[in-house]
Amino acid sequence: MSASPAPRTPDEEYAYYNDVIRRITTGVAVTEEDLKFHVEYQNRTPRSGLPVGAAIPDITLQDQSGAPRRLADLIGENGLVLSFARTVTWCPYCRNQLGEVRAARALLASQGVTVAAITPDPLELHQVFAREQGIDYPLLTDPDSAAIEAFGILNDNIRQEIVAQRHRMPFPGNFFIGPDGRVADKAFLPNFENRESVTVPAMKRLGVAAGAPRTEMRTADYRIEISLSACGSYPGNEVGLVCRLQPQGGRRLEPGAGGGSGAHILIEEDLCRAPLRVLSDAPDGEGFVITGVAPIRWSAPREFDVLVGLEQLTQGRLAPGAHALRGEISFKLQGPGRSLERMRAAFELPVQVLPDVARPNHNFPPRYAGLWDR
Repeated sequence: MSASPAPRTPDEEYAYYNDVIRRITTGVAVTEEDLKFHVEYQNRTPRSGLPVGAAIPDITLQDQSGAPRRLADLIGENGLVLSFARTVTWCPYCRNQLGEVRAARALLASQGVTVAAITPDPLELHQVFAREQGIDYPLLTDPDSAAIEAFGILNDNIRQEIVAQRHRMPFPGNFFIGPDGRVADKAFLPNFENRESVTVPAMKRLGVAAGAPRTEMRTADYRIEISLSACGSYPGNEVGLVCRLQPQGGRRLEPGAGGGSGAHILIEEDLCRAPLRVLSDAPDGEGFVITGVAPIRWSAPREFDVLVGLEQLTQGRLAPGAHALRGEISFKLQGPGRSLERMRAAFELPVQVLPDVARPNHNFPPRYAGLWDR
């Protein structure tokens, strides 16, 4: 099938988008160009919401048991990761996001950080999803999008008459709420296909939790410890990485031209889709601590298997199970009494690629089944 013509006016764009949705949901062929527009249309005017330092709104929402939960009461000793997702149903990336919150909960709890998530789906759908997926953290329903709007992340690109998607849904992402009830950090990536791990904000403030993957390399000249913020990841997620680089035997790091350690961390492309995104490179005693995020490569969700015309996207899929994040760190050492030397050290860390969270396509309350399954 040839690519659909480029949209021109807003009404033409809306008609094109609605037609792509119709074809996706009814098994009619779509093209890669259609899919790209489908993603781009939803991500226009992205918003990341409340600024760092802002107090969170005083809001109470129902959790999956129907109990009222005040957001401020959910904050742990060292903070709360509050994750906003668009749905528990039609978006595989959102379901994986909620699955990642579940997978990371124990690590974050060991750091005194609690977790919760909000979607605009009704209570009954949350109950089905939580029961089928074993969601035991607070999964809060915001059916009128009041909390979504109060946090400043309302996505109004989707018109109400597009039945197969949620009107007034959020731009997906995470807020890290400090113990004082204020936004301490947040992560909202440019598109819904890629999302930062919920463990990254805690890593930036509290370090890597005990039990997370780590490796150490030690010689007479240096000691390097590299850790990941999470044990597992879904395809397309960004996992935190911390590298502690300490010279030994009186040696010193040759700093980079712009300051920092001057070290370069290269990650192999078999697991990651892009270079390490460095967040900070700061002195730590005689050495440095480099903090960044490693973008795990995108892989088509299992639901793409039924999309006619996109079979090529499902080839080379990142299979669930044990993988390794491999790379190399290079840096320069000087002294004492020795010329400048470039050092290289290879590393490898285990990463569990998590299987897609299944769509809860059964046991829906009757009044929602037709709306959310079409």
